[in-house]
Amino acid sequence: MGDRVDLRGTLTLRGNEPFTYPVVSDGKQMWQLVGVDHATAGRLQNRVVHVTGRVAETAGPSRLPALQVDSVTATDEGTAR
Repeated sequence: MGDRVDLRGTLTLRGNEPFTYPVVSDGKQMWQLVGVDHATAGRLQNRVVHVTGRVAETAGPSRLPALQVDSVTATDEGTAR
C-alpha cells in the first residue's frame, strides 16, 4: 500500500447500475474509493465527507487514483451544493 491520505470532499457515485463506484472530489483531484460498501456510499452520496486511507493501485476502468479507505464519515457541512 502507498502513502496515507486524509481528504475532505464531496462523495458521488459514478458509473451505471449495478456497476457504480464511489468517488470523492476535493475540488482539485478526484479519487476512487476502494472498500466502501454500496449501502454506505449510497447514504453518503452528495455529502461532504472526511476520508482517510492509503493510496492503492488504480481500480478498474475509471483510471482515477484509488484510495483504500480506512474510514469515511460525513462532516458537519451537510449536503454539498
